[in-house]
Order: sequence, then C-alpha cells, then structure tokens
Amino acid sequence: MTDVFRQDRLLQTKFFGESLVLLGSVMRKRADLRESYEKLLAISERLTNYYSHADLRKYLASASAVNDNETAALFPPCASPETTLMERMFPPPTAVPEGFSLMGEVVRRVGKGEYH
Repeated sequence: MTDVFRQDRLLQTKFFGESLVLLGSVMRKRADLRESYEKLLAISERLTNYYSHADLRKYLASASAVNDNETAALFPPCASPETTLMERMFPPPTAVPEGFSLMGEVVRRVGKGEYH
C-alpha cells in the first residue's frame, strides 16, 4: 500500500465518545484550523458522493455530551460503488493484496456483467 492510501485511511478512522468532544474543542479554540477543516469538507462534498458516516462538524459547535456509541471521522470516506466493491472483496481486517488494481477488477467485472 502507498503512504497516501495509509494516510487517507488514518484520516477516515472513526473516533467515538469523548474523543469527539476533545477534537471539537481543539478546533473551537483554533478558528483558522476550524475554517480550513470546514472548507476541505465542503470541497470534498461538492466533488464526490455523500459521506458514508459522520464528520466532526456536529462537535465544532459546542462541547455537549456525546453518547459512547456516536462515531465520526475527521474526513469520512464517501460512499461509492468502488468502496462497496472493496468492502465486499476485502472486509476488515482483510488486507488488500500487494499489486491489487481496483480499476482492473472493476473493468474485469463490468466485462463479465457482474458489476452494475
């Protein structure tokens, strides 16, 4: 896997409970950080599909208590057919094989009529 892929996966990691409150409080103290974060999310939303789970914007407004079951990520992944395919092929914690080509797999499946 490439470093960029690993970095993106790290940024998509779900936080829960008090971690959400803590991350929100850090961004509330740094207006520049919060503004950059919200701009990045807005750009991503315009360029891609909807997020597959929550981001931290809800926790930027106030330090309200959270349920331990609540989760959010700094930059959640967007829902896509490719993501769905990857999750079916390699459910966590299955590692993606070295040299695997998602686009090659999509082309192969479309050619066989398996992916629509």
